[in-house]
Amino acid sequence: MLLGVPFLILVSRVVASRFDPAVDPHGYALIFGVLLSVPLGLGIGLVAPLVLPRARRRSGYTASMSICGAIVVGLFALWFTA
Repeated sequence: MLLGVPFLILVSRVVASRFDPAVDPHGYALIFGVLLSVPLGLGIGLVAPLVLPRARRRSGYTASMSICGAIVVGLFALWFTA
C-alpha cells in the first residue's frame, strides 16, 4: 500500500501526460513520473512476493520482477516516443 498507491498515481500521470498534452503541456509529469516510478516499481517487485508462502516466493519474485520490468520498459517507451 505504501509503495503501490504512489506508483499507480505516477503511472496514471505519465499515461495521461503522454496521450493528452493539455494535461501536462511542458512534460514534467512525464519525465519525473517515469524517473520516480522506477524505484517505486522495484520496491513493489521486491516486497510483493513476501505475502506468499516460503515455498512459492522464488516463483513470486520471478513473476513480480518480470511484470515490474515490463511496466518500467513501457514507461520508458512512453517517455522516449513522446
